Amino acid sequence: ISIDSMDFDEIMNDRLTDKKLRELYQKYQMISGRTVSRQETSRIEDAVRVYGITPEIFDFAIDYCADLGKYSVDYIFKVALRWTEEGCRTAEDARKLLEKHSLRNSWYRQVFRALGFNRLPAPADREIMDRWFDDMKFTIDEVLDACSAAAGVRDPNLRYVNKIIENRMLEKGGIKPGAVETAAASGEESRVSRKVLTDYYEYIRTEDEKAREARIGEVLIKAPEMRDLFEAESRVNAKMLSIRPGSANLDERQRLRAERLRIEDNKKQILTANGFPADYLNRKFRCGICKDTGYTDEGMVCSCCRERAAEAYEWHTNKAKA
Repeated sequence: ISIDSMDFDEIMNDRLTDKKLRELYQKYQMISGRTVSRQETSRIEDAVRVYGITPEIFDFAIDYCADLGKYSVDYIFKVALRWTEEGCRTAEDARKLLEKHSLRNSWYRQVFRALGFNRLPAPADREIMDRWFDDMKFTIDEVLDACSAAAGVRDPNLRYVNKIIENRMLEKGGIKPGAVETAAASGEESRVSRKVLTDYYEYIRTEDEKAREARIGEVLIKAPEMRDLFEAESRVNAKMLSIRPGSANLDERQRLRAERLRIEDNKKQILTANGFPADYLNRKFRCGICKDTGYTDEGMVCSCCRERAAEAYEWHTNKAKA
């Protein structure tokens, strides 16, 4: 197969990955003080190629685990995988995550101290508390206030505090209590629950898809031949999804990409010939970064969330009044 007939970007990416893998092998050998085994090289390669862990994250995990006195590749892999599953792609992402976990552990201790617990939080305890901070967007001061409300209970527990917090959330129909007053006083956007924000993102995606379907209908009236291109495009997309990753399928993947580009060019020609803009059938996302999902491709919270939260508050309030 000639290079011209292959996906040039994929070839270059493979070469770059190979170089990064060699650097990881050398880094591990230097840190561990011994020659890396074939089994360990396979484990590191799988981490990058199969599990999608970036070389930078694995490199940072080697240093992090070495500081803990842990040199097993399996241990390093588990740490790097956990960071990746939490959206980390760079060493800076991992550092921020570690800082967040350090702060979060401090919050766990404050909550347990307020409730008079003398034990460490179990995973189920952390899951409950994480929901307060991440999904419901309560601050540590607000959570501690809820703990104070439970102080008069004979046997206070997290479930009782959870009920107090849920009731406070429900007082505003899913909107965090005090959000309106806080926003008015600080000039910041109103804060809403994660559920309301998620529902709003789904709403704007649905509305965008409805508008696109209407535009498609409008185009088909003037250019019925476009229907054949839509069907051909669907077939190509289905084939693309069925192809397994790997260099053995580069030719077929390249052929399908070329076919998809040809179909796209034909669609644009038909659109402009009938008086429509070439991008008339494209999705009209409010945010091109996250495509109105709230999360970037790296799994991080998108910068548009603050703006969408303000819109979600108005949307939810108007819906409640209707």
